[in-house]
Amino acid sequence: MTLYDRLIEAAEQGKSISIDLKNKTAKVGREVLIDSGEYSGELIGDLPKDPWELADDLFWNYYVSVPEYNRHPARDYFDAKESKRNREKLTVQELINGEPRHVAKARLEGFILCAVLAGLMKWNPLYGNWFWKSGRFENFVLLKDWF
Repeated sequence: MTLYDRLIEAAEQGKSISIDLKNKTAKVGREVLIDSGEYSGELIGDLPKDPWELADDLFWNYYVSVPEYNRHPARDYFDAKESKRNREKLTVQELINGEPRHVAKARLEGFILCAVLAGLMKWNPLYGNWFWKSGRFENFVLLKDWF
Protein backbone atom coordinates (compact mmCIF):
# COMPACT_ATOMS: atom_id res chain seq x y z
CA MET A 1 0.00 0.00 0.00
CA THR A 2 1.38 3.41 -0.97
CA LEU A 3 1.58 6.37 1.41
CA TYR A 4 -1.08 8.10 -0.68
CA ASP A 5 -3.37 5.06 -0.31
CA ARG A 6 -2.81 5.11 3.45
CA LEU A 7 -3.79 8.79 3.62
CA ILE A 8 -6.99 8.20 1.67
CA GLU A 9 -7.93 5.08 3.63
CA ALA A 10 -7.42 6.95 6.91
CA ALA A 11 -9.54 9.89 5.69
CA GLU A 12 -12.32 7.51 4.61
CA GLN A 13 -12.24 5.99 8.11
CA GLY A 14 -12.72 9.46 9.59
CA LYS A 15 -9.23 9.82 11.02
CA SER A 16 -7.60 13.21 11.33
CA ILE A 17 -5.36 14.02 8.35
CA SER A 18 -2.88 16.91 8.32
CA ILE A 19 -0.99 17.84 5.15
CA ASP A 20 1.42 20.76 4.95
CA LEU A 21 2.35 21.38 1.32
CA LYS A 22 4.99 24.03 2.01
CA ASN A 23 6.85 21.98 4.64
CA LYS A 24 6.13 18.70 2.80
CA THR A 25 4.65 16.93 5.80
CA ALA A 26 1.74 14.48 6.11
CA LYS A 27 0.27 13.05 9.30
CA VAL A 28 -2.51 10.65 10.15
CA GLY A 29 -3.48 11.53 13.68
CA ARG A 30 -0.12 11.75 15.45
CA GLU A 31 1.61 9.32 13.07
CA VAL A 32 3.97 11.14 10.71
CA LEU A 33 4.01 9.56 7.24
CA ILE A 34 6.06 12.25 5.52
CA ASP A 35 8.33 14.59 7.48
CA SER A 36 9.93 17.54 5.67
CA GLY A 37 9.94 15.53 2.44
CA GLU A 38 11.42 12.44 4.10
CA TYR A 39 9.46 9.19 3.93
CA SER A 40 9.86 5.45 3.75
CA GLY A 41 7.92 3.28 1.34
CA GLU A 42 6.27 3.97 -1.99
CA LEU A 43 4.63 7.37 -2.33
CA ILE A 44 2.14 6.87 -5.13
CA GLY A 45 1.26 4.13 -7.59
CA ASP A 46 0.65 4.24 -11.32
CA LEU A 47 -1.44 7.16 -12.49
CA PRO A 48 -4.36 6.72 -14.89
CA LYS A 49 -3.58 10.02 -16.65
CA ASP A 50 -1.29 13.04 -16.70
CA PRO A 51 -0.64 14.22 -13.10
CA TRP A 52 -1.63 17.82 -13.88
CA GLU A 53 -4.92 16.66 -15.40
CA LEU A 54 -5.51 14.37 -12.43
CA ALA A 55 -4.83 17.29 -10.05
CA ASP A 56 -7.48 19.31 -11.92
CA ASP A 57 -9.97 16.44 -11.55
CA LEU A 58 -9.19 16.09 -7.85
CA PHE A 59 -9.62 19.84 -7.40
CA TRP A 60 -13.09 19.69 -8.98
CA ASN A 61 -13.97 16.76 -6.74
CA TYR A 62 -12.91 18.88 -3.75
CA TYR A 63 -14.70 21.98 -5.05
CA VAL A 64 -18.06 20.19 -5.15
CA SER A 65 -17.48 18.10 -2.02
CA VAL A 66 -20.00 18.17 0.80
CA PRO A 67 -18.86 20.25 3.78
CA GLU A 68 -19.01 18.81 7.26
CA TYR A 69 -19.80 21.55 9.68
CA ASN A 70 -18.54 19.60 12.68
CA ARG A 71 -14.99 19.50 11.23
CA HIS A 72 -12.66 22.47 11.33
CA PRO A 73 -9.48 21.94 9.31
CA ALA A 74 -6.28 23.62 10.42
CA ARG A 75 -5.88 25.28 7.02
CA ASP A 76 -7.61 25.47 3.70
CA TYR A 77 -5.26 25.69 0.74
CA PHE A 78 -8.10 25.60 -1.77
CA ASP A 79 -11.53 27.15 -1.99
CA ALA A 80 -14.67 25.03 -2.35
CA LYS A 81 -18.37 25.69 -2.69
CA GLU A 82 -20.08 26.56 0.58
CA SER A 83 -16.84 27.40 2.38
CA LYS A 84 -15.66 30.33 4.49
CA ARG A 85 -14.55 32.28 1.40
CA ASN A 86 -17.17 31.07 -1.06
CA ARG A 87 -20.91 31.34 -0.49
CA GLU A 88 -21.84 29.63 -3.77
CA LYS A 89 -24.36 26.89 -3.05
CA LEU A 90 -23.96 23.24 -3.97
CA THR A 91 -26.61 21.86 -6.30
CA VAL A 92 -28.87 19.03 -5.19
CA GLN A 93 -26.96 16.68 -7.51
CA GLU A 94 -23.62 17.75 -5.95
CA LEU A 95 -25.04 17.20 -2.47
CA ILE A 96 -26.22 13.72 -3.44
CA ASN A 97 -23.05 12.66 -5.29
CA GLY A 98 -20.45 14.72 -3.45
CA GLU A 99 -17.75 13.13 -1.40
CA PRO A 100 -17.27 14.28 2.22
CA ARG A 101 -15.00 17.32 2.14
CA HIS A 102 -12.33 15.89 4.47
CA VAL A 103 -11.87 12.90 2.12
CA ALA A 104 -11.78 15.06 -1.02
CA LYS A 105 -9.28 17.35 0.71
CA ALA A 106 -7.02 14.41 1.62
CA ARG A 107 -7.21 13.14 -1.98
CA LEU A 108 -6.24 16.52 -3.46
CA GLU A 109 -3.59 17.67 -0.99
CA GLY A 110 -2.16 14.17 -0.56
CA PHE A 111 -1.89 13.72 -4.31
CA ILE A 112 -0.13 17.06 -4.80
CA LEU A 113 2.36 16.32 -2.00
CA CYS A 114 3.08 12.76 -3.14
CA ALA A 115 3.27 13.68 -6.85
CA VAL A 116 5.70 16.52 -6.13
CA LEU A 117 7.92 14.34 -3.93
CA ALA A 118 7.82 11.50 -6.50
CA GLY A 119 8.89 13.94 -9.23
CA LEU A 120 5.64 13.53 -11.18
CA MET A 121 4.78 17.22 -10.85
CA LYS A 122 7.70 19.60 -11.31
CA TRP A 123 7.89 23.35 -11.38
CA ASN A 124 8.37 24.76 -14.86
CA PRO A 125 9.92 28.27 -15.15
CA LEU A 126 7.28 29.02 -17.79
CA TYR A 127 4.70 29.10 -14.96
CA GLY A 128 6.28 32.31 -13.65
CA ASN A 129 7.83 33.20 -10.32
CA TRP A 130 5.02 32.58 -7.85
CA PHE A 131 2.27 30.20 -8.89
CA TRP A 132 0.72 27.89 -11.45
CA LYS A 133 -2.93 28.42 -12.34
CA SER A 134 -5.14 25.74 -13.83
CA GLY A 135 -6.42 26.31 -17.34
CA ARG A 136 -9.71 24.60 -16.41
CA PHE A 137 -10.49 26.13 -13.02
CA GLU A 138 -9.52 29.72 -12.31
CA ASN A 139 -9.51 29.25 -8.53
CA PHE A 140 -7.16 26.23 -8.61
CA VAL A 141 -3.71 27.63 -7.95
CA LEU A 142 -0.51 25.87 -6.85
CA LEU A 143 2.21 27.97 -5.25
CA LYS A 144 5.83 27.64 -6.33
CA ASP A 145 6.79 27.13 -2.65
CA TRP A 146 5.03 23.77 -2.72
CA PHE A 147 7.40 22.32 -5.33
